[in-house]
Amino acid sequence: MNTTFTLIVSLAAALGGNIAKKYYTDKDSTTLAGGFVFNAVSCLSAAVILLCWGGFGTSSVFTIVLGVVFGAVTALQGITNIAALQVGPMSYTSVIISFSTLISALSGAMFFGEGLGWAQIVGIVLMLVSFTLAAKSDNDEKKQM
Repeated sequence: MNTTFTLIVSLAAALGGNIAKKYYTDKDSTTLAGGFVFNAVSCLSAAVILLCWGGFGTSSVFTIVLGVVFGAVTALQGITNIAALQVGPMSYTSVIISFSTLISALSGAMFFGEGLGWAQIVGIVLMLVSFTLAAKSDNDEKKQM
């Protein structure tokens, strides 16, 4: 499949999922139990889409165990994401969640001998700038008005 098409589809799906999640937490769900329901429905939908797309095939026990562990971590991430959206705006939540990709980039460089190219360094700097700008307090904005 074309890499550009896959990138566009995955970005559109992520955006649509985030918008649906924010709408759900603002309009329909006021409890964490509602977050569990949303998370379960979205994960089951993804599983059905993947099953229809390529099937499961044969897997080793190790692969299945890692899949279950990954699923549990992903479910926990989904619930904490929904809880964060119930408390704050989607813009701040998205910036903070995106900032978590630095963990994998920096751990690769520090522990696994992977290099950081200029593009990764520019990306890290831009993420730090966006995180700093997103954390600007509302008091500063009120003083300027």
